[in-house]
Amino acid sequence: MKLTVIFCTLLVTQLFAEYQIDLYPVHDKLKHRTGYALNVIIGKPGKEFRVLLDTLTSLLWVPGTNR
Repeated sequence: MKLTVIFCTLLVTQLFAEYQIDLYPVHDKLKHRTGYALNVIIGKPGKEFRVLLDTLTSLLWVPGTNR
């Protein structure tokens, strides 16, 4: 069992070590860091958006053009 856990950990570490993502801190009015944003490309043809990461859920917030 210990060998399996070590192997899985090494596999995950190798997988994510190949990618580097720039995160941008998001601050509230009092300059407290409240979250992170990152740039992604969505759709065909691809359009770049800066999205907000929701660290409490699995949601990814993408800004819309309609209000």
